[in-house]
Amino acid sequence: MLVMAAVTVGGLATLLFFFFRGPPSVGLTLLPTTPGTAMPSDRQGGSALVGFVALAEDSGVDVHHTSRGALADIRHATGAGVGLADLNGDGLIDLFLVASVVGPVGRQEVDDIICLNRGDLRFDCRPIGRGYGMDEFGMGCAIADYDADGDPDVYVTALGANRLLRNDGEARFVDVAAEAGVADPSWGAGAAFADYDGDGRLDLYVANYLRFNVADIPTQVAAAFDRDEPPAFSPYVFPPEADVLFHNNGDGTFSDATSAAGLSDSNGKGLGVAFADLNTDGRADLAVVNDVSPNAFWLNSGSGRFVDQSVISGLADPRSGMGIAVADYDEDGAFDLFSTHWQDESNVLYRNLSVTLGSADPPLFEDVTQAAGLAAPSIGSTGWGTCWGDFDHDGDLDLLVVNGYTSPAPSKPQQCIGQAAMLFMNERGRFTNRAAQHGLGPLSEAAGRGAATADLDDDGDLDLVVTTNNGPAFVFENRMAAGHWLKVAPRGGQAVGAVVRITSGGRRQQRILLAGSSYLSSEPLVAHFGLGETSTVERVEVHWPDGRVAALTNARADQMVEVAYPK
Repeated sequence: MLVMAAVTVGGLATLLFFFFRGPPSVGLTLLPTTPGTAMPSDRQGGSALVGFVALAEDSGVDVHHTSRGALADIRHATGAGVGLADLNGDGLIDLFLVASVVGPVGRQEVDDIICLNRGDLRFDCRPIGRGYGMDEFGMGCAIADYDADGDPDVYVTALGANRLLRNDGEARFVDVAAEAGVADPSWGAGAAFADYDGDGRLDLYVANYLRFNVADIPTQVAAAFDRDEPPAFSPYVFPPEADVLFHNNGDGTFSDATSAAGLSDSNGKGLGVAFADLNTDGRADLAVVNDVSPNAFWLNSGSGRFVDQSVISGLADPRSGMGIAVADYDEDGAFDLFSTHWQDESNVLYRNLSVTLGSADPPLFEDVTQAAGLAAPSIGSTGWGTCWGDFDHDGDLDLLVVNGYTSPAPSKPQQCIGQAAMLFMNERGRFTNRAAQHGLGPLSEAAGRGAATADLDDDGDLDLVVTTNNGPAFVFENRMAAGHWLKVAPRGGQAVGAVVRITSGGRRQQRILLAGSSYLSSEPLVAHFGLGETSTVERVEVHWPDGRVAALTNARADQMVEVAYPK
């Protein structure tokens, strides 16, 4: 079945082609949105593009993460993350900052902070009103519409009971974790939503970290695990905490499906997690980055169960994994993985060989970190949050890594040692760190943790949000993107896990929409593409996780198109 229609967007006629796989009468609607600008240099008064610019204090984002007082052990050094989403339905991306206070750190109650975007990079920040007890430490968040009521909800991980913040549609939240069955009291770290069993409902995976007890802290670490950090900050001295998979029952509650799904990462000290289709069969596979223990990778069998492929895939890396990012950086049609590590180990770029080998069962990965120029620069810095994005709109994916040490300096017992962030610009498949040249100097002494990217000012380019351990949150406006762009937002259906593909100027690019990745962070369900000098996208395809596909042709650049779920 093939249906053709003409729709006007921004005064231009765009031909829409409706395709489907599944039941009859499946269609697509293109919803008009306000175009942004492809050339932001006018914001500099005609001067050269400068890169990223940190927002001034009058932006309203005067938010600080805090662990209350001096950093005594590893609990105080690991948080916290950031979530980006349109939380109140006004079309602008808001910020969700875990375990923080508004304004200078003082006697305020530690809480999760929401910063509502008022436009023109101005934000109104306020606490959620839930608060943390003295022995609770907020960690990260994953944002998705778990109850399918049309607005994004927030799952918050913590040392202490996790929270499930149900959104009323206007960014007012109620914690329903206990009644929903997801108030896991373990030390939760990374979390991600996905419909792993294809029933149309979003399920939830929580990567738990350590089983912490102050009484278990030894006076010294075994020689085999000795690093230049105090024993209280060493992940080696604490046993792992088992991860958990929560199945969405469709009535507002979840059930523990870890064993039934064949998942058992009881030996991993989990931090980063991502649900992504890594063998191109349309199902959400699961990758978990573990600290000082082998990473885990499970292939989704399609029967509600997973098969452990950690070793055979090449992903069972035993180093100190922190964050994870997913992208098809080499445009070969398969999604690759990037993970951040401790400072004596390099970060790792795992290239997915499914297309190269002509087989994706199971997917195999090759460590191409050194060949890509990413190995040597990461030695000496402990990486945490990381995200891919075409920050300069030249058509190639670039890579952000934020860094910070794992324990405090003797002269600054309230802060972990800061380490400069890295902005790896993609230069024909090799990457060069341009953070200093492109305006990320304010992060040079920050103990970076969470990182996420989105178009905060709705001008078409990717801005940055970075959280720091026991320090301020940073928001960076992008003033370097000079090429054309396109944003694609699936609307309706279950967009988490959707894959968006475009063909433009003879190149094919794709993005996967995740609810939870990086380090303890979450990004909006919007696919962003840089187009370089190309002003027309020949074809756009949205592949929903249930197999339905919608496509359009000849979309002009420099706008956001909203693609409706084919019914």
